[in-house]
Amino acid sequence: MWKLKYKNRNKGFTLIELIVTMGIIGILAGIGVVTVSKIRATNQQTQCVSNLRGVSQGLQLYYNDFRVFPDDGYPDDADDTYPLSTELAGYITTKSTFICPTDNDPASTTNFASYDPYYVARKGSYDSYELAIGCPRHRGATNATSLLSSGSTEITKIGTVLANGVEMPPDGTKVQRTISNVNDVMTFSDESTVTISNVQAGYGVFLLQSVVLADGTVYSTIRVENDGNIDVQVTSGSKFEIVTPSAIVGVRGTKFSVQTSNNGYTTDVSLTFGTVTTLNRETGEATVLSIGGIVNDTIEITTHSHMHYHVDGTYHDHSHLALNNAHHGLLVAAKKAAAASTDADVDNDGDGYSENEGDCDDTNAAIYPGATDIPGNGIDEDCDGQDATTDPNDVDDDGDTYTENQGDCNDADSSVNPGVAEIPYNGKDDDCNPATLDDDIDGDTYLAATDCDDNDANVNPGKAEIPDNGIDDDCNPTTLDSSADQALVDLINQEPPMNSSDLKSALIAASPLSSTVLTAAIDRSPAMVSSDLKDVLLNQSSLADNVLLAAIDRADPMISSDLKDVLIDESPLAADVLQAAIDRNPAMDEDDLESVLEENGYDD
Repeated sequence: MWKLKYKNRNKGFTLIELIVTMGIIGILAGIGVVTVSKIRATNQQTQCVSNLRGVSQGLQLYYNDFRVFPDDGYPDDADDTYPLSTELAGYITTKSTFICPTDNDPASTTNFASYDPYYVARKGSYDSYELAIGCPRHRGATNATSLLSSGSTEITKIGTVLANGVEMPPDGTKVQRTISNVNDVMTFSDESTVTISNVQAGYGVFLLQSVVLADGTVYSTIRVENDGNIDVQVTSGSKFEIVTPSAIVGVRGTKFSVQTSNNGYTTDVSLTFGTVTTLNRETGEATVLSIGGIVNDTIEITTHSHMHYHVDGTYHDHSHLALNNAHHGLLVAAKKAAAASTDADVDNDGDGYSENEGDCDDTNAAIYPGATDIPGNGIDEDCDGQDATTDPNDVDDDGDTYTENQGDCNDADSSVNPGVAEIPYNGKDDDCNPATLDDDIDGDTYLAATDCDDNDANVNPGKAEIPDNGIDDDCNPTTLDSSADQALVDLINQEPPMNSSDLKSALIAASPLSSTVLTAAIDRSPAMVSSDLKDVLLNQSSLADNVLLAAIDRADPMISSDLKDVLIDESPLAADVLQAAIDRNPAMDEDDLESVLEENGYDD
């Protein structure tokens, strides 16, 4: 029988063979893990690119509806109280669109706000390559996903940025990406620098992104919050931007300084050399600064605009004070409520006020006239056109270092405060001292407060009354201009009062009427009803400012539409008359007041 020759030699793998085999398996496994990790990272970044494109489309749809982009300071800026996921909820219904797949921060994922800190709102354009929104989290924070205003979304390399010589984590927290003290320096990979030279409480320079574009250009964007100064030096060939609440300052190879005041709503740019472009964030208007031309620019935004919706489906531009952006709640919600309602007298949110009764957001029961306005939250709870501050009189709105509580009599004009010298007879109380002749427009040495016609030097309390000239020469309504005036005043004041329509007929027949008679008719309440008084006032060729002021402040207020007709007929109006109409209590109907302002050249 045949026997196998090597039967007793089959003893399995040797130790060396096992070690080699396990090594090969380990190497293959490692390659597989790396490959899977790279595939996963690529897929996550692809999803992030898709998210940003979706957000971009939502932003454009929002702008088409409201003529303004959503605020861009959430969550670090108290002016911006809503994340993009809330403000764009009417356009993007999938909440996961607002979460970066690699974002592990519960604060941002819970609020669906991965991209908010890296979003910059833009209205206009001064260059074709602008960073609008980005995400620095991918591939170990060595690459970023950047959405450019030209519509392209790119994966870019992150540039190294140092804070006082220490590298900022590209995907770090707000604190890690911010400098806020005098002499703090932010240095970029192209050797560009930002140095804080002056700072007030709450000031900060926040790194949005610094990336290297496909052509090798270093593109850096920072956000400046609150009030302070920075000195900026940008290396030639690099692209750089400073974003403030009022401006976007874009540069290439230059040196300049930026000062912000008025909570950032005033931006001053001073050029040292090179070229700087300043972009007004409200209007989109661009100004180029260069040596040999304009070297200083100031951008001040006192109001912001959005589209205001009415229950009849119509909408129009509506301006509000820029302080805290003064949003009337959520604009998309207001639009939906307007479209769903057909009656402006219906209280849609159950807070006791309809739109016609002054409710500026009839979808939110916490917003209505007379509500407690929570300071600094960016919401106009009491519908007065602006968000409250802790004490608005302690806020230096015009940046002249004086508040209203410190004696600033016009905190919207930095050239008016107790520290400046009075300029006589310029129609402005420059030093906020009524003892100096500062608002004597006609130069007759009588202030507007006592001069009943400060545009006519022949009318003031020091003049003698000239009979029968139809003018209150001495600014004293008790010294009537003529016996005819006396008779008319007696007729107006007789007891019992004449029937309103009969009195109207008598006054129109006696026209033209002096300011004294007209003022008596306005003050005669309730003898003259609003519609009859309107007819009398419209019958006059022109009305003195004191007559218009009396009509606005009438104890028994004129009907809003009647007063509107009178004011439009007398337009253009003096500034104090317009201000009185704005301050009127009870307030004029919003649409009536807007009609008056538009007639006087204000786009509201």
